[in-house]
Formats: sequence, structure tokens, C-alpha cells
Amino acid sequence: MVRSSLLGVFWGLTVAGILSLIISILGNLLAGGLSFGGWWWFFLTLAVPACVSLGLAGYYRAFEGSGRLKLWLYCISSGFLNVLFMGTIGAITASSLMYGYEGVNVSGYLEWGPIYAALFLPVSTIVMLILILVLRKIIKSTNALN
Repeated sequence: MVRSSLLGVFWGLTVAGILSLIISILGNLLAGGLSFGGWWWFFLTLAVPACVSLGLAGYYRAFEGSGRLKLWLYCISSGFLNVLFMGTIGAITASSLMYGYEGVNVSGYLEWGPIYAALFLPVSTIVMLILILVLRKIIKSTNALN
């Protein structure tokens, strides 16, 4: 039980880290930016909540055996919290590292972060569901090898 839970956390953190890096670089390219600062900012804001969400999902072995309602509630809550973190704490931290704290509109980030999280909830929920289903397949295939 402990070994499989630790393996799940490891896979969750690994998948989240790799996906954060890929999404950051692709997101920066799609936004028309080729600078190091653009994808680095995106990575800093995405990596922490993604690692927490998928690490927890891995700990619970991607909610294998749980009901659909529990899975959907987790996807909704983690999708909302991921975007909320990215739009508030992550954005303030990354902008502060790039421009200095004095040049950051903290109140704007705190005001618009929850609005963005609510607006993007349908998208973030589906993304979390897809990531958890992929993580579930990875964990199952890893357990099948043992």
C-alpha cells in the first residue's frame, strides 16, 4: 500500500513537471513569444499547482475505484485552484522575480485571478480529467510491470 502510494506520488509529480514544461514552452510559442522570460513565467505559475494536484491524484492512485462524482469533484476543485493559483500567487511571484515587486499590480492580480479561475472552470475541469485519466493509465501500466 505504501509503496504503491509513493509510486503514485512519484508518477504524479513527474507527469506534472514534464507537462508543465511542455505546456509552458508551447503556450509561449502560441502567444508569439520566443523569449526565455515568457515560458519561464508560465512554468513558474503552472508547475506548483500541477504538481500538487497530480501528486495528490497519484497518492490516491488516480482515484481508481472511486465513484464518478468524487472524480468530477476533484477535477472541478483542482481545476479551479490551479487557475486561481496561476492567476494570483503564481503571477505575482513570477512578475516580482522578473520586474521587481514595486512594478507588479498586486491588487489587479488578486482581483482578476478568481474571475479567470471561474471563467476557465469548464476548460480546466476537462484538462484535469484528461490528466488524471492519463495518470491512471501510467500507474496501471507501471503496476502491471511489477
